[in-house]
Amino acid sequence: MGAPETPFGKAMSRVRQLEALTLKRSSDLKRWQRVAAQSYAPQPPVPLQPVAAAPLPYGVRKAKSLKEGIEEYLHEKTSGGKMDTKTQNTMRSMLSLVGEVFGPERCLYEIERHMIVKLRSEVLPRYPLNRRKLYPGKSLQELLKMVPAPEPISERTQRHYMEYWSMFFNWCVQCGYMAYNPVTGLIDKPKVEDLTEQRPPFETKELKQIFTDIAKMPEQPRFQEKLYSMRYWIPLIGLYQGMRLNEICQLHLDDVCVVDGVPCLQIKPSKERNQKVKNSSSIRTIPIHSVLLKLGFLDYVVTRWENKRRKNDQLFEELTGTISGYQRKMQQFNKRIHEVLKLSARKSFHSFRHNFDTELSNKEPNAFLIQCLDGHARQGELGARYSKGNLQAMKETLEKVDYGLDMFKIMGRKPLTAATLNEQIKRLAELSVPESK
Repeated sequence: MGAPETPFGKAMSRVRQLEALTLKRSSDLKRWQRVAAQSYAPQPPVPLQPVAAAPLPYGVRKAKSLKEGIEEYLHEKTSGGKMDTKTQNTMRSMLSLVGEVFGPERCLYEIERHMIVKLRSEVLPRYPLNRRKLYPGKSLQELLKMVPAPEPISERTQRHYMEYWSMFFNWCVQCGYMAYNPVTGLIDKPKVEDLTEQRPPFETKELKQIFTDIAKMPEQPRFQEKLYSMRYWIPLIGLYQGMRLNEICQLHLDDVCVVDGVPCLQIKPSKERNQKVKNSSSIRTIPIHSVLLKLGFLDYVVTRWENKRRKNDQLFEELTGTISGYQRKMQQFNKRIHEVLKLSARKSFHSFRHNFDTELSNKEPNAFLIQCLDGHARQGELGARYSKGNLQAMKETLEKVDYGLDMFKIMGRKPLTAATLNEQIKRLAELSVPESK
């Protein structure tokens, strides 16, 4: 056995162990510092790799935001002056609602069918009528939270919104911005009552009310004599000729003519005069109803012809033509029957056309003659392209229009005699040169 270790030996042994440990730790520290210096030394920049763009959905050729698409679409549709200002504003307003709900920067291809369904069911039925006029500056969210809720747009207007959206999305599909039209199949068909009563005809008592009011206009405050001729004759022509409002308003003096001894009105397009027709069947020459003749309509026309100081050759010279037609100033008629006469808002000047068609449909079995008079599309290629109504047969049909009214008593005029009418017809034939039949 070895000699026992003394206390001094133990102490020295402990000192040597501590020195060895210190050296080891110093060595470890220096090694760690070398590694750290290498690890955290500035590294040369790594070149960035281009990020691959997300692939476009199948059927989409180009990404386009909703805002960009709407602006491009409107520019295309309105270029060349082919669309009137009113239609442009309507289109922009209806498309802007999509952008307001979905966000203007949303990609067009991200708009899906379920989003349109939600918009149709949750927003359109509550969308305020006359929003821009009645609630300027209010956001859509503010309007939808209003209590009580604002009066909403009609179901018919809701369909119009959907129709405009569908036309826009169809265009987007054609341009490759969308794979499909999310509105397809979502537009509800008009209800039967909507089709039959969109513009219901005036009742007999309402017709008396309207024309009594017209006859008494000269007695009313702020009477405007220069506007009275158009306010007097245009409603009468609408009632007895069944013509559309702009068809009447755009008439020029030589559109009133004599054909085979019969006083007639010609409805035809003219680029120079900004005269338009709805379709090819609208181009027509129609006899003038005897009530208008006996009320003195030809006397008015001849007087206009002979007035050498007239401002223009329009039948109603105070009407001004715009890209949308000549009827703007006659909107006063609708305002008056609604606000002064308190007639239904669903009735308008176009109701005269419904009166006319209803009257003839109940008295004339030959639908072709009715279509020749009112300018509705005729059935079949033969009727639409080649057939033309016999003027005398059309006149006999037109004279069946009788609303059970004594219009001479209502308007406060005595009917002109046959001799006077013959003189007026003769004079008109001298002044006007009709187009070939």
